[in-house]
Amino acid sequence: MPSQKQTQATRPQVSVVIASASGCAYLAACLEALHRQTGSVCAEIIVADCVGAAVTAFVRQRYPAVRLIEFTQRTSIGELRRAAILAAQGDLILITEDHCIPAQDWLAAHLQAHRTHPRAVIGGAVENGAAARRVDRAVYLCEYSAFAAPGAMGQGMTAQEGAAPARGLAASNVSYRRADLLAAWAVPAQGYWETFLHPQLEAQGLRFLFDPAIVVRHKKHYTPGGFWRERFHYARWYAGTRRAQMTPVRRLVYLLLSPLLPPLILARLARHLFRIRRHRRDFVRSLPYLLGFTLAWALGECTGYAAGAGDSKLHFS
Repeated sequence: MPSQKQTQATRPQVSVVIASASGCAYLAACLEALHRQTGSVCAEIIVADCVGAAVTAFVRQRYPAVRLIEFTQRTSIGELRRAAILAAQGDLILITEDHCIPAQDWLAAHLQAHRTHPRAVIGGAVENGAAARRVDRAVYLCEYSAFAAPGAMGQGMTAQEGAAPARGLAASNVSYRRADLLAAWAVPAQGYWETFLHPQLEAQGLRFLFDPAIVVRHKKHYTPGGFWRERFHYARWYAGTRRAQMTPVRRLVYLLLSPLLPPLILARLARHLFRIRRHRRDFVRSLPYLLGFTLAWALGECTGYAAGAGDSKLHFS
């Protein structure tokens, strides 16, 4: 269990940042896992919530040491994370999602990884904890399988043996040195969005390392229509945000090419899953869902390049 005792002279070693937008049941499982951590890590947990009274009452009653930042209306994930990051006091900032369940050594593993790699951003694996329903398996493949461990978990891997350079890291399992993060975070008013933050960190000379032995389990349940809408809004927000930085000609090119995205996304996903030799059967069985989700993404990008982001950032979590 992480120590959360602090004095005026002692800052926490790590600050765990959680954006709470999925509901009390999901957050409860995440906090329970964080309070069962092994190792002697002095940690603070910061929850930025926009769900409302149910979460507030639960956290204050069950986890009074958790720092709770309350928003009275629906707020984007990036803005929730921004508020928690700016409130953090730890030398390391670890970010996860309220519907993810960290492994018991999660805090200690991130801390050790940064001791070994002092000029790096450390990301870990995201495994599927919602495997009973086909739609949930399809969501996992669509959203998180790029961050699956390359082999079966626990096959003799230690936290450092698996660390390797990476191009992308999941915002549900990533850690930064606080000084590096704040130095590179040029426009904090826009919120924490790893898609746009990580290139800034890379420009500062930081390495990006993926360690498949640092694990969280994604565990959230969806309906096909609910996730379809999330993918549409995420893609619209992404394209609309990029649109603001593009010339009209470049914007038109991306708009015209967006219908080609579904086969490209599916091909990349299939290549990745067959390369790591995991989830191949789920990929084949989930193809109808995956096709629908990739179509949602293409339509979202098309809308974003044509009309901007709108309020889409409020409609995915």
